[in-house]
Amino acid sequence: TADTKRDVQRKLREAKLSTAQGITPISGRRTVAEYLDWWLETITPSIRYGTVRSYATNIDRLNRYIGRVRLDSLTPMHVQTCYSKLLAEGLSLRSVELAHVVLHASLRHAMKLGLLRANPTEAVVPPRPGRREIATLTIDELGRLFEAAPTPGFRTLLMLLSTSGLRIGEALGLKWSDVDLDGRSLAVQRAIQRQRGKGLVFIETKTAGSRRTVHLTSMVVDALRKHRVRQERERVLAGPHWRNTDVVFAS
Repeated sequence: TADTKRDVQRKLREAKLSTAQGITPISGRRTVAEYLDWWLETITPSIRYGTVRSYATNIDRLNRYIGRVRLDSLTPMHVQTCYSKLLAEGLSLRSVELAHVVLHASLRHAMKLGLLRANPTEAVVPPRPGRREIATLTIDELGRLFEAAPTPGFRTLLMLLSTSGLRIGEALGLKWSDVDLDGRSLAVQRAIQRQRGKGLVFIETKTAGSRRTVHLTSMVVDALRKHRVRQERERVLAGPHWRNTDVVFAS
């Protein structure tokens, strides 16, 4: 049902599309837990694996306190009490703030589908953690970190991370074809991620802007040259057991 014929037709199209995708349509009379599970299943194909796991964790937390409430009966008081109880469990302000972000987005989707007339999260006061200044290592501390690396390859990785601004997944996803040692630069093309049931897989970078060229210091260029020589030696020793993925930091 809806207020206008046009809205009914839109909801019918969305329900048919969901059914074709194997997703059961849901109504406002279902519980919050049933709706959140449906919502996560609906958006999973369009978001990153790590985001799906994060959303699932936050949905589990929310369901402990509001999961049994009917979706169309959810009030700001339900939501505010849920946040208070999560904080009382010992969750940090940031963790509860993330749960709020997930609930807010999911209920905004419910409004678009005509399941809710208003978003209860608009009337609550979510936790706002204070902003902390990032603590950086000194030159002396970096030197001690490099010296403590268990292997030369690990030391090279630490040097790259500390001077380039690469995320760990981007550094581990680097291939030699991305690296221009003579030009002292590298191109970030992908990242690597450990996924449940799949192991390590290559994925696209976090955002389109993450695909970028990064300039390298002479220290890192020298370390990478030595690292490539060591890796070639390891490849010869491994023989047929070596998997030629062209990754810079193979192990």
